[in-house]
Amino acid sequence: MREGFSAGVINSLKRGVNLVLHSSNSPRSSQSLGLLSTLPGRIRSETMDLMADKEQLDWMRRGVAAWNGWRKDNPETTPDLVEANLVRAELAGANLAGARLQRCNLTRAKLQGANLRRADLREARILEAELSTADLSGADLSRAQLTGSKLIQAKLPEANLHLAQMGVSNLREANLRNASLTGADLRESLLVSADLRGADLRDCLLLGTHLQGANLAGARGLAAEGLAVAHTDEHTVFPEEDSQAGEKGEISKSVYALLLSLRSDHSGGDQVEERQVFRFNAALKRLEALGHDVSELEVSESSLSRRVASWDETPGGEAFEMDPSRGVNGLLFRARLDRALASFQVVPEEEGKPGFVVFMGSKR
Repeated sequence: MREGFSAGVINSLKRGVNLVLHSSNSPRSSQSLGLLSTLPGRIRSETMDLMADKEQLDWMRRGVAAWNGWRKDNPETTPDLVEANLVRAELAGANLAGARLQRCNLTRAKLQGANLRRADLREARILEAELSTADLSGADLSRAQLTGSKLIQAKLPEANLHLAQMGVSNLREANLRNASLTGADLRESLLVSADLRGADLRDCLLLGTHLQGANLAGARGLAAEGLAVAHTDEHTVFPEEDSQAGEKGEISKSVYALLLSLRSDHSGGDQVEERQVFRFNAALKRLEALGHDVSELEVSESSLSRRVASWDETPGGEAFEMDPSRGVNGLLFRARLDRALASFQVVPEEEGKPGFVVFMGSKR
């Protein structure tokens, strides 16, 4: 088991992103086996999606040396590997700078030291891949699935990781300076000694994320309730706004504002996304740190459910993908949210006197 990762979270996240092939009764089951196999140092032709450029794929099948040679001889050509199926591909050291890799499948691919500068990897599946020391500077990884991948000492400055699924990934000593991680899922990931200076962390999920020794100086949008559920230590460098936090009244005020925002965002539908649930529970953790008992307000993870998001036609047969996000019953969430808001005493400003917000819940 990976260091710092809980089995429950690992299994939960893997269920959310794994492709599940049909049983052996499928008339195409023999083809499906080809999805997960490659020749040593090469990429088998049956793993290639028809959307990608066939000539370029032919060069890639010949191995990394041949591919890099082709790139050197064709510096003006942009690699077109859109939706290519590169499961388990051996691409360590490959020159994929600027490549079009949208929606490609790089699950368990070997990309150590690869050059992926400014590559377009939007919505790519890069599950449990090896990307240590790879250069992804300025790459677009928005909505990519990187669950369980290894990115030790990877270079990701100014990369776009908006809404990326990065749970239980290993980003130890990774360079994420000025990267956009808005809405990214980093649950139980290792960012020990990572460089996050100037990164945009708005709405980022940091539940159980390991930030020991990480440098967050100048990081934007990092709410205190987000840090409250992450693992930090004396070597973690916090943003300036967090070093100034501390007054109980200010904490209560910010939690109250967040809960109001959650209620405003809640449309009253049948299901609430887990992202909102985690934000709610993280806010309650800040109140708990002040000595309050919030156990009856929290929404337990066991209340979350997952559903099938889509069906795919792949070269190896039909497959379905589980929605990586989960949700909770909307009525349950709204009831807990309203109860939490009702526990605050709000005194508005009046005739020059400052207003204040106090949580009146029971003490532990």
